[in-house]
Amino acid sequence: MKELFFKSAVSLCLAISAFKVDALPVTFTGFANGYQQVTFSVPGASGAAATGGFFTNNEGQTFISYCVDLFQYLPAWGQINQTYTPINAATFFADRFDDVGRLFSGFSSAVSGNALNSAAFQIALWEIRYEATQGAYDVSSGTAVFTANAAVIEQAQFWLSQLGNMNNHVSLNVLTSGVNQDVVWETPEPPVWTLMLVSVLGLIGWSKRRTRG
Repeated sequence: MKELFFKSAVSLCLAISAFKVDALPVTFTGFANGYQQVTFSVPGASGAAATGGFFTNNEGQTFISYCVDLFQYLPAWGQINQTYTPINAATFFADRFDDVGRLFSGFSSAVSGNALNSAAFQIALWEIRYEATQGAYDVSSGTAVFTANAAVIEQAQFWLSQLGNMNNHVSLNVLTSGVNQDVVWETPEPPVWTLMLVSVLGLIGWSKRRTRG
């Protein structure tokens, strides 16, 4: 009887834990830096979209995320949605993971307050995600093609051409949903001097404990 109760209790705990993981409250509240209209054609999907980064709230934290899914739609602005779960970004992007990191590391800071750059950044991200043709990324040809304001296309293409000159120094986060667009955002890695300071403070604390002992 005790064994049965224990197994039932464990099963209940696992079920509750799984529910908490699967039910992340995510809310999109609008475009963070304005948007531009873009038409797209990628393997398996084509159409038009208002393109730019979104203000996103997840478990009390607000950040700007970008779409990585052209096959579905975002929830309505302001709607609390609980279909999202986190997924490892390296697994999600596979062999494109490093290029996505380089894009965020090198150019996400240029987006702030600029609708053209916000749209260009989103297009560059989609190009990395969906282009299947081997060789350099090209937003105007290949299996992933985008059409927009000429300045948007030019900026997206320039950033893509510079990826090889960028260092990947951000942590990428992805939320995936079976019914809504998947999104990605960055968490900047702390500067090297910050990590060194934390290490030094840790050593000082360890030394003091040794002295007291």
